[in-house]
Amino acid sequence: LDLANKMPSPRTMKTHLPVQMVPPSFWKENSKIIYVARNAKDCLVSYYHFSRMNKMVPDPGTWEEYIEAFKNGKVLWGSWYDHVKGWWDIKDQHRILYLFYEDMKE
Repeated sequence: LDLANKMPSPRTMKTHLPVQMVPPSFWKENSKIIYVARNAKDCLVSYYHFSRMNKMVPDPGTWEEYIEAFKNGKVLWGSWYDHVKGWWDIKDQHRILYLFYEDMKE
């Protein structure tokens, strides 16, 4: 937060926060937000390999176990479904450009 406050305006920041954890000032200040959603399969594969590589997070278990945990939102970063749906639900209420990663690559 201190670093962000010291940045000259306009600021550009990147976050993985779900919509409910975004600071209230983002909404009060009418910030411009670009949300990039990635498809569930790509996130699942990426999270799994990241978790296998990173010794600072719990072991993901087998691929089959991780698929079930991901589908149930029982992974370290919470539910992918809740995350993308949360941002989708408010995209028309604020200045949010909601994009899909795959569309951008195309």
